[in-house]
Amino acid sequence: MNARFWIIAGAASLAFGAAFAAEELSKPPKGAKAWSIVSAGGKHGSEQVWTDKDGVRHARMHILLRGLVYDVDQATTLGENGLPTNLAIRGVTPSGDAGETFTVAGDKASWKSPADSGEATWRDGLLYIPFGGPVDATIVVVNALLADPDRKLDALPGGAVRLSDLTTLDVRAGKKTKKLKAVAIDGLSFSPDVVWLDESDEFFASIGGLDWLPVGWESVREELRTAQDEALAERAPGVRARLLKEPAGPTVFKKVTIYDAATNGFKKNQSVLVEGDRITAVGKKVKAPKGATVIVGKGKTLVPGLWDMHHHYGDDNQGPLDLSQGVTSVRDIGNDSAVLLARKKRIDEGKLLGPKIYPILGMDGDGPLSAQSFVRIRSIKEGVAALEKAKGQGYLGVKLYGTIKPEWVAPLAAAAHERGMSVQGHIPAGMRPSAAVAAGYDGINHINFLVMEGMPEDVLKTSNGLNRFFGPGRHAKDLDLAAAPMAPFLATLAEKKTVVDPTLAVYESIFVPEQGEVAPANAPFIGTVPPQIEREFKSGGLVAPEGYTATRADMRESFKALVETVRVLHEMGVPIVAGTDGYPSDLIRELELYTTAGMTVGEALETATDGAARVMGVGDKVGSIAVGQAADLVLVDGDVAADLGALRQVELVMMGGKTMDAQALRSEVGITGPPAH
Repeated sequence: MNARFWIIAGAASLAFGAAFAAEELSKPPKGAKAWSIVSAGGKHGSEQVWTDKDGVRHARMHILLRGLVYDVDQATTLGENGLPTNLAIRGVTPSGDAGETFTVAGDKASWKSPADSGEATWRDGLLYIPFGGPVDATIVVVNALLADPDRKLDALPGGAVRLSDLTTLDVRAGKKTKKLKAVAIDGLSFSPDVVWLDESDEFFASIGGLDWLPVGWESVREELRTAQDEALAERAPGVRARLLKEPAGPTVFKKVTIYDAATNGFKKNQSVLVEGDRITAVGKKVKAPKGATVIVGKGKTLVPGLWDMHHHYGDDNQGPLDLSQGVTSVRDIGNDSAVLLARKKRIDEGKLLGPKIYPILGMDGDGPLSAQSFVRIRSIKEGVAALEKAKGQGYLGVKLYGTIKPEWVAPLAAAAHERGMSVQGHIPAGMRPSAAVAAGYDGINHINFLVMEGMPEDVLKTSNGLNRFFGPGRHAKDLDLAAAPMAPFLATLAEKKTVVDPTLAVYESIFVPEQGEVAPANAPFIGTVPPQIEREFKSGGLVAPEGYTATRADMRESFKALVETVRVLHEMGVPIVAGTDGYPSDLIRELELYTTAGMTVGEALETATDGAARVMGVGDKVGSIAVGQAADLVLVDGDVAADLGALRQVELVMMGGKTMDAQALRSEVGITGPPAH
């Protein structure tokens, strides 16, 4: 299954009418192997796998996650060597038709997916990796790798995949016991895919964004998650030691152009001295101390380490991926609390390579559209108790979500403020954002929730479901920002200095491209990322299901209106901070969109540097290139003042005075080189 599923599942509540009628999909026979698809929030679906009398392998998967529907089947014919020679996927996904085919005829292999199509000369040892499909697509990949003596195969449409043993675990469910082995598949994505096998090397479970567990074995979910996380964590210290270098003495960046936070401008021919973990001198005539490492930066730009203010920290590989894009600080805006805090602790203790995490507690009500990884509350009392616990754990704020009852917002916000915690989030269904701000919101996540102020009542009532996307997708283009209700609301945001993280790049990627088209955020990375990620980049935007009238043309025009809304916010002085809610590579596109909305390059950069640091209350310590600031710096090969896109050309990253080669960071997560300029 493609990685985009997990991004949308974490960020969206969607339901889709089947482009391929459900009754036309294959029906599992009695006795088919069955898995439950679950998360911390409960069961979300199922998958069955069987082989027919002709030897064709079949799978049927159905997922309903907070309204999001995947309904697909897959038929696979295997050759004598266990490699697929014919494959067909049918059904529906959030981007529309899931149809995908792969065939081998003579010495030619051909494929067509929602993202791409192609042909290649067929030979033994080639393995086709489906773009979509049920988890059985992964099972077929694992089985093929297990059958290969080297456990490594060249892949179509590109790259190679390899399998390695990870850990073992004995589990029990009732009176049954199993001896399991976890294996890691590298080469599919930025991070290894982990699956669990039984004593016969048969697929048992997959633990990730959603979890596949055999029916009757759902109770072992947390045991498997803990065991695989601990096994993957054993790799982390070696990765950190290999990539993070401690300078032998002071470091001087010489003859660079720097971003100047005091003016939101740039200064040329500057030198910056770093001693220990601090910047100790900045200017044209900075003398390099004896024994200093001198980095000559002529023609290059030095900027503060970037901030991603709408981040959801993933697995251990998230760290090198973030850092490879120059991101050294993140506001984690909602996550599985135990997993996030454990990962943050490892970073803080120097056991895991990653940016500094500023954690925000995710909180939602209890219901079918609740965020599966957030703390769920059933009363104000439970919410206050969760805030008290979170404050003790080091959380800096709370993110309220769409299933929170509107009448709970004011008391929860008051309780958070009493504990010195910020309040931000999505806007609860049925509540206007102006009411949320009046009740105590300090910030609004996502521009689509901000424009809910002007949405029709039917959109507002279902804004924690489909209409969080397709409502603004249909109606944002018709908003008059200079008239009620938007004008007075925007004035209130300016007066209260309510912080907005628009995540415009998210809406560009889901409103604008058709299947097969590449969103501008991803275009520079085509040809450098793992093949499955590249196919994901070509998967297109969301498609409005039956019953919703947002067309692609509507959504494209509405996206322009969202950019215009950011322009008005900026002109009115509303604080804007940059965040991705996706891959860190989206951050630079977010800043480019801010310049489209009228910001200067320096003003756009402020939203991801010193402006973000001020919002988090640490602007006196980090976020600028100034004496006394933390030595979190990014050396870029190019003139950012003239071309904001040059920020993608990261050459060197410094965090806390320690340095990292950007290409080594990229290589660690399977990126072959710098993006196109």
